Amino acid sequence: MSARSLYLGGGVRRVLNAGDRVKASCFVISAGFGLVGADTRLPRYDLSVSGPKFNVALRVGREFDHASWLKAITSGTYSTDFESVLRADQSGLCLIALTNSYARLIAEALDELEGGAKRQLRLFGASLQKVLPSGLHGYCMPYDGRLDRLINGPKWDFGHRALEHFANGIYGSKAFPIDLEDQADWVRKSFAGLRSPRRV
Repeated sequence: MSARSLYLGGGVRRVLNAGDRVKASCFVISAGFGLVGADTRLPRYDLSVSGPKFNVALRVGREFDHASWLKAITSGTYSTDFESVLRADQSGLCLIALTNSYARLIAEALDELEGGAKRQLRLFGASLQKVLPSGLHGYCMPYDGRLDRLINGPKWDFGHRALEHFANGIYGSKAFPIDLEDQADWVRKSFAGLRSPRRV
């Protein structure tokens, strides 16, 4: 079955729907196959890099290195790599929603991108600067807890909701800013006057 049919989590579904709205090529970051196109047909599998269930680090049974694992699975039949995806559309943006676990998985691959390709990145997630190399911090969009006031949802899909909000801005505005800093300012202005809700 296709990747978009295999990955049924609400966060992934949210991102794929947002990508379809803006007519973007969509990909999924998989713990078993690496970076795969949303319409790539995949065999079923049970691996993850987050949570205790199906965690690949526990199955490896030794000191787990995220970058080495990604390189190993990227050499497989189903996978592509970030450089190839970005080279195919050098004028477009690459929006990536991440949990901290998956940020660790792809951190080195993103940090090794050449300058032009790296500048296409827009990264979405909670506290990503804690797990990403400093060379990627400037590409993390400045979303915070006030996002719940605009698109409510569970904490674990924060990055997916942030990406959806950003993609909706691209789709809904003919004057959406082009430059990285201007886009970061657009995010900040979206939260003007809002306070983070209390979580109980």
